[in-house]
Amino acid sequence: MHFGLVTLTFPHPIDILIAKLNRLEPKDMEAFKRVIELTGHPTVAELLAELQNAVDLFRPAFDDDSPNRYPENTHRLWREVFHCEIDVRREIIEPAITRRRQGYGEPPPDYKGALKT
Repeated sequence: MHFGLVTLTFPHPIDILIAKLNRLEPKDMEAFKRVIELTGHPTVAELLAELQNAVDLFRPAFDDDSPNRYPENTHRLWREVFHCEIDVRREIIEPAITRRRQGYGEPPPDYKGALKT
């Protein structure tokens, strides 16, 4: 008889919390508080870094039927859980975009401009 190897993959708690940030109902807010109470994580710095890594979550929605609530809910989370304010654009979006641009390296040569001369 042969038993195959089974691999189980468990999401990291911060991944689950970030997914809750879109809805952020009272039970979701309680999940953030409870995880932080039990583990001390995520800290402000850890959550900032993770949200910067997931910056595309903050892109505007394409239609009014499903608005992007990440920016608004991030403000609410910071006030209720961390007891301070956050500037989502300055503290999450801009650093992430800067890092992304640096990762692309130097811009490609201006081939069209070179052809004009």
